[in-house]
Amino acid sequence: MRAAVQQRAEEKQRIEREAGEVAAEGVDGTESDRLSDSVAQVRNAMAGLPLTEAMLETGRHALEEARSEAAQIGKAVRERRDENRRLGDEAGQVVDPECLPDQRKRLETARTAVADLLKPPVTQARNEDAALALDDLRKAVVEIEEELKSLGNLDGIRSLCAEAGVKEEAYAGFEAQLGGRAETAKLLKAFPAKRLGGLSKALGGGGAETLAALVKSFGSPDALDSASKDLGTDGDAKLAALVTAGKLDGAGVKALCDDIGTSFVGALMEGSNDPKEALAVQAKLGGDAKSLEDLNAQGGFDTKPAALVALFRKGCVGNADTFKSLCAGFADEADRKNLGGLIGEAGLGDAPDALGTLFAAGCGGDVDSLKALGKSFAGDTNKPSREGLKLMLTTGGLAGGKGVLPDGDVQPECLAELLKLGSGAGATGALKGDEDKRKGDGLAKLCAGLDATACENLAKAMKNGGLGTEPEVFGHLVGVGCAGDPAKLSGLGAELAKD
Repeated sequence: MRAAVQQRAEEKQRIEREAGEVAAEGVDGTESDRLSDSVAQVRNAMAGLPLTEAMLETGRHALEEARSEAAQIGKAVRERRDENRRLGDEAGQVVDPECLPDQRKRLETARTAVADLLKPPVTQARNEDAALALDDLRKAVVEIEEELKSLGNLDGIRSLCAEAGVKEEAYAGFEAQLGGRAETAKLLKAFPAKRLGGLSKALGGGGAETLAALVKSFGSPDALDSASKDLGTDGDAKLAALVTAGKLDGAGVKALCDDIGTSFVGALMEGSNDPKEALAVQAKLGGDAKSLEDLNAQGGFDTKPAALVALFRKGCVGNADTFKSLCAGFADEADRKNLGGLIGEAGLGDAPDALGTLFAAGCGGDVDSLKALGKSFAGDTNKPSREGLKLMLTTGGLAGGKGVLPDGDVQPECLAELLKLGSGAGATGALKGDEDKRKGDGLAKLCAGLDATACENLAKAMKNGGLGTEPEVFGHLVGVGCAGDPAKLSGLGAELAKD
């Protein structure tokens, strides 16, 4: 009996000893509690007296359960450690792109977050957080690569800095002055890096901030780019000149373009980039540019800005007050459309010098005379007149300018003298309005009666006889010698064209 009791006691000690050896490395708090509970179940199974064989059997079973629990926990620990190593390996495979300092700092922060979470203790929760942090690292790399691409990559940034005269290490500040990274990327879609840098530099001190102000005033980088293109040749240089020489801020540049038309501003600045004339015209209009806006749109000057410049410089002798009166004089829509026929279909929009002198000399700078001329060429019935005038300007060489004809020059005043003198002398004491109509109708009749061959002969006559450099003689020849008759002029041209 005593031997049996002693034997059961020794078995209990063995079971308890082996239960105390049940353990697993790298467990987390929950697993440690589970394991402790399993070992406690072993002891609890054999608590109390008398110690029976049934109690020992229950203890043995609890010991096996504890060992099984430890094995499961050990497997989970190994899996966590494997996952931890895998995450570390994958983090190491994430390659940092060459990037800007602030982007580098972002990557370093993201990478440190992964590394910290992979440090012991290795738990499921920390592994899960590390996986999320790894996703953030990868996302950061993708976003940074996309950011760099939107900026033209580092080569584009270097080019931008070089053209802008900004040191690469100062790029962050330059970018901030442009409105930040997103705004800089938008700018670079409309303006390639070299162009954007050059414009910023041309705008002078604080060029980046001025550029940002221009974008804000025009509404978007694309709108600013469109304005630059509408300014014509070297549009960016003209934009810069409006700021530096014209002393305008972004809102001022936008207002000028809105008031008198961007293409007209550019045409007035052509060749010199001097904004003086454009500013003078704007000042005289006094902020009420409706008359000029209407003349631009319906008179056809919106697509022929050089012609409008010629009206201002030659027709109005560069006088802003006279130009304002000219615009105001075309208050009637019908008059504007009649003028548009001369500018467009009749070709005067492509012959700015001839147009300017036609108004100044042919019309004597009088708006009513110019309106009468437009009326003489208006309407469906006068379509041949408009087509004929275009032939005279092109094939006949009356557009004027040096080298219009192969062997000689044709002065643009020839067309003006043709209007003044080509219909012959008027009636003594005739009213001005009647005279304007007579001269306009006479020129329209002459143009309608000359075909391409007649205009070719006229061009030869202008060359061979030197008439192109004698506008007044040419006018009298048509008005007196030919009595303003297109048939007689055609015949004379044919004779003079003979070698």
